[in-house]
Amino acid sequence: MKIVDRSLHPISVSPTDDRRGLEVRVHGATPQGDFVTLMTPQDARVLAFGLLAEAEKLGAR
Repeated sequence: MKIVDRSLHPISVSPTDDRRGLEVRVHGATPQGDFVTLMTPQDARVLAFGLLAEAEKLGAR
């Protein structure tokens, strides 16, 4: 699922092969290609809530 399409580098999130976590991919972020990190569902929730809190501080809806 592509999440952010308007950033300098599009970001997508997909389940890992074992369905126990998420793969977050920043497309074209490095000269070698994509930057990929794996997250547990708990880490993903913490990141999501943090992003939401910061966006609300900026008045985003």
